[in-house]
Amino acid sequence: MENYEEKVNKVREMNNSLVNGFQADMESKGLSINTQRIHLFNVKFFIYEYLLREEDIYTPEAGWFMMDEYFSYFYIYKCSWSNVHKLKTTITSFKKFYLCLLEANKISDKVHSEFLTMIKDNKDKWIGKLKKAEASMDVQSKKLDEVKRFLRD
Repeated sequence: MENYEEKVNKVREMNNSLVNGFQADMESKGLSINTQRIHLFNVKFFIYEYLLREEDIYTPEAGWFMMDEYFSYFYIYKCSWSNVHKLKTTITSFKKFYLCLLEANKISDKVHSEFLTMIKDNKDKWIGKLKKAEASMDVQSKKLDEVKRFLRD
């Protein structure tokens, strides 16, 4: 039986191939270097950091269903760069990536359709949760500023 590290290394190798294919796809479609970098960062973070973080290791083909958990919690509270604009950009990155997987016959039409439905059904919820978290962080930041002012005086 394979140990965890061997499994992770196998999945990383498969992911490298998918990422390289995605980059080639974006290049062939004429996306700018900057746009490619943004989409690659978003996809790589999800598949290398998020999908490989647990004992259960998921490939992008099998792990798409974990996006609800990713956007509902992990992205909001663990990604310091998260904001509504970047969340929308990340969703666009994932749509492009999973379309690339479909076109390369790495996922089925059914899986792609389920993925798109999941995005459509949950996008507003994710944005709402992120806005609520941002508002809470703003309140906490203001309270911290008040404490700092009090301690200075």
